[in-house]
Amino acid sequence: MKYLIKDTQLKTIIFEVLNDHDYFILEDNGNYYFFESEESWRNRGYALMAYRQNIKQLYISYELLSEFRGYFPMSIEDAESTIALWVESKLGIEISFVING
Repeated sequence: MKYLIKDTQLKTIIFEVLNDHDYFILEDNGNYYFFESEESWRNRGYALMAYRQNIKQLYISYELLSEFRGYFPMSIEDAESTIALWVESKLGIEISFVING
């Protein structure tokens, strides 16, 4: 069965999924790092997302993008853009560009 969902509805659903994930967010001099959990950070896991304040850049890991696109069939660019909007609203910051890896 297929459903038609408006872009605004999809954005709301995506934001709810991201909010429910409960990332461990570490702030360091205006830079932010999003980890899977505090345990992941303590075990020297890598950040799934990282924001660099001086250049307003958001890094999104390929792992997170792949997982995200598994839930929501969209292009990488649309996924990056949606995640960036969520990070902006979550942290009250401005993102100028997004990279992935």
